[in-house]
Amino acid sequence: MKILQSLKQIGQLNTNTAVALGTFDGVHIAHQQIISKTVSYARENNLKSVVYTFSNHPRELTPGIETPKKLLTPTQKIEIIEQLGVDILIILPFDMDQLTMEPEYFIEDILLKRLKVKHITVGYDFRFGKNAKGNTNMLKEYSEQMEFSLDVVEPIRYKGVLISSTFIRNCLLSGDVHCANRLLGRAYCVQGTVVTGKQVGRKLGFPTINLKTEFEMSVLKPGVYATMTDIDGKIYYSATNVGFNPTFDQEHFTIETFIFNFNKDIYGHKVKIIFEEYIRPEIKFDNLEDLIQQIGDDVTQIKKYFNLSDFDN
Repeated sequence: MKILQSLKQIGQLNTNTAVALGTFDGVHIAHQQIISKTVSYARENNLKSVVYTFSNHPRELTPGIETPKKLLTPTQKIEIIEQLGVDILIILPFDMDQLTMEPEYFIEDILLKRLKVKHITVGYDFRFGKNAKGNTNMLKEYSEQMEFSLDVVEPIRYKGVLISSTFIRNCLLSGDVHCANRLLGRAYCVQGTVVTGKQVGRKLGFPTINLKTEFEMSVLKPGVYATMTDIDGKIYYSATNVGFNPTFDQEHFTIETFIFNFNKDIYGHKVKIIFEEYIRPEIKFDNLEDLIQQIGDDVTQIKKYFNLSDFDN
């Protein structure tokens, strides 16, 4: 997959394209449908498939509106889109140029002139350009005048609720990992680098790895989770505490993982924590003995969840 990260890099493609347009901030199953439809159309019609999206959320530049918590790092977003078979990914920073671009200019200069678009796929609520004046109706009008076709993908619902990144964030914030994973079409995961912590877990008999992430993963409900840890492509079962460790009055949001039957030094390694099940909320304990007992109970419950014996990894 070819990756372009600026308008200057785009230049003018030398081939006709089918383009999927959207923020795709979670690349969840509804987003995947838009992208997959684009890839299929491109292959059937001898076109290059293109995804045009952003590395940050457009709301970062919208005054008075809180920026949504991120579900993916740019790196994760690129990896997932590549797995969908896309030929060219255009992933740009949403900046003032994008914010103030007239929608007609976007269609005429970017899509038609530079990308040589012959087919566009968007979600039903797609908007673009200055003041979000561009919409599916404008694209439809252009498609009738110019030589490109348009596919507007209808909304997808789960148990009557519209699938959206906002809904998935709410699932994670409430601890409903199963729902989030179903709507993402994959297990929710956090990637980061293993750093030195306060060594508290080691003193308690449950040595943990501490993860430094690319951004604050506060989209997760604080508590204990059944997880799997990917280290250099090998998967280990694990228990992960997300939050502030109230027993120790910690101020910063952290992710600490106890990996079963694992004792290697992996400081500085990049790892992936895969979240499978929410076990319990964070608790402030009066003494270390109660904390140690609870951690032991958590590990036992998580091993039962994964159908492990005490000797299984």
